[in-house]
Amino acid sequence: MENKLDSRITWLIAFCLGAFSCVTRLSIAVGSILQGIAVLCGVILLWRQRNSVQLNKETKGYMAAAGIFFLCTLPSALFAGHAEEGLGQFLDMWVWRYMIFLLIVLFVRKRTYLTNMLFAFLLFFGADSLLTFIQVYILHLTDRGWGFGSNMLAIAGIMCMVLPLCFVVLFDQRFDRKLKYASVWTMLSIFVGLLSNKSRAAWLTCLITTPVVTGKYIRDNIKYLAVVGAIMIGFCGFFFANPSYISRFKSVTNTTTNTSNTDRLQMWQGCLTMYKNHPVIGVGLGRFKPEYKEYAKSHPEIVRTYSHAHNNFMHLLAETGTIGIAGYLIFIFYSLVHSLRSWLKSKSPYDLLIFTTILSFMCLFGQVEYIIDNSSAVRLFWFLFAIMLQMKTIEQEKNQKEERVRPRPKRKDGSKLYVTRSHPSG
Repeated sequence: MENKLDSRITWLIAFCLGAFSCVTRLSIAVGSILQGIAVLCGVILLWRQRNSVQLNKETKGYMAAAGIFFLCTLPSALFAGHAEEGLGQFLDMWVWRYMIFLLIVLFVRKRTYLTNMLFAFLLFFGADSLLTFIQVYILHLTDRGWGFGSNMLAIAGIMCMVLPLCFVVLFDQRFDRKLKYASVWTMLSIFVGLLSNKSRAAWLTCLITTPVVTGKYIRDNIKYLAVVGAIMIGFCGFFFANPSYISRFKSVTNTTTNTSNTDRLQMWQGCLTMYKNHPVIGVGLGRFKPEYKEYAKSHPEIVRTYSHAHNNFMHLLAETGTIGIAGYLIFIFYSLVHSLRSWLKSKSPYDLLIFTTILSFMCLFGQVEYIIDNSSAVRLFWFLFAIMLQMKTIEQEKNQKEERVRPRPKRKDGSKLYVTRSHPSG
């Protein structure tokens, strides 16, 4: 059992990470300060609890998959010719930002803390999404809203993660009532945000993930179909009533005159060329921007150059080569397969949300944006991933404890009937 000092340090970690999730898109600097305080507290707590910190087998599995991915990018950071720059990029992307995940799975073991962290994030992100509507339709600042941050695609990627979470929290009985209230607010705000942000990739991603997360609940309770149907009717009604939305949606397949599409195709062709020239470790972690500028000099059809390839897979292929992209695919494959198998076996909402979070953020939306290098977005990915995993762990431990203390059945003569039970070692 934790002593009072350890409990206070744990509370401070949870508070700082919850506050971080709210302010990181307003100010990366303030978010980083809060994370820094949490990391410092985590170091102190790790030393104080060095003989008692434990992780279950499932958490270790996810961490091992992530660790393999991170290490597979290390050769490109160290040996591609720009070691100092590459190492700095490595430490920022895979050590500093990953600390969010580690702090939660190592130290935040109270469901109340996790619930409050998620509650705060949902409230603030609902406001963030709603702000896109104000920016576009009230203040007329832009034709595509960006919310509290400055990156339109970053908020779109986060909305893709959070919308499935809102549906599951609302429909599943294992979540607290206040989280359900927050999920309604955030869900409605996200639908407004999807219309105001106008990200075609976000529309397509949510079109795929929404049936995935709602199907099971609709089958169990047909009333949920009315909820989903009403929301979708409102969204589609506004969408199809505005020709500009229809035109934008149709432009997804326009590879001739739509510059957003043609620029991406040119960048991806550049990535393939970089990979062919540096197939093993790529051009170097963080080196896409200067390498693409150099590539553009010999291709006059390229009008604009970018700092990233607008695709997780293509960008990593160019920067980290065969070794790096293999690590990324290992992490994706392991995480998706394990979470899906676990969900099919137990129907745990936490497994379902781990699956949809990785699918939407890393895979689907990651086809059109290098979202894993957006500082705020990727740290929120690790934040949500860790909370779902930790909630599942706490629930499993509670169920196992209740199973152990449950009275044994008795024979007719009143003697106890001893039953041998096996419990997971994790």
